[in-house]
Amino acid sequence: MYIQTWLVNKHGATLFAVAIAWWMASLPSADGQAAGTGGLILWPLFGAINQLLGGLAFLVIIFWMYRQKMSVWFILLPALFMLILPAWAMGYQIFGQAIGASQSWIDQERWLLVGIGSAALILEAWMILEAVVGWRKRAR
Repeated sequence: MYIQTWLVNKHGATLFAVAIAWWMASLPSADGQAAGTGGLILWPLFGAINQLLGGLAFLVIIFWMYRQKMSVWFILLPALFMLILPAWAMGYQIFGQAIGASQSWIDQERWLLVGIGSAALILEAWMILEAVVGWRKRAR
C-alpha cells in the first residue's frame, strides 16, 4: 500500500499527524533538556502561527459575508491587522539580522523554525493571493 493512499484518507492523515506530533514531543528539546520536552522546539512559532490562522479565518468570514450580501467594511481593518502584523513578526524572527534585530533564527541556526516559519509565510501569501483573485472574479 502506498503512503499516498494513507494520507488522502482522513483516518490515515489524522494518524500520521498524531504520530508526528507524538514523535516531536518525545524528543529532547534543543537546549538538552530531558526527553519529552521536544514540543518546546516549536514553541516560538506558536503565537505567530496562531495569529496568522486568525487572520485567515477573517478572510473566510469576509468571503462568507460578502457572498451573503452583508456589509464587510467593519471587518476589513481587523483582518488586515491580523494578516500583516503576525507575518511581519515572524519575518522579523526569521530574518531579523537583515532588518536590525540582534539575533534571528537564521543566525541561531534554528533551521526547523526557519523552515516551518517560512512555509507558513509562503502559505499565507498564497492564501491572500487566492483571496484577491477570488474577490476580483466575484466582483465581475
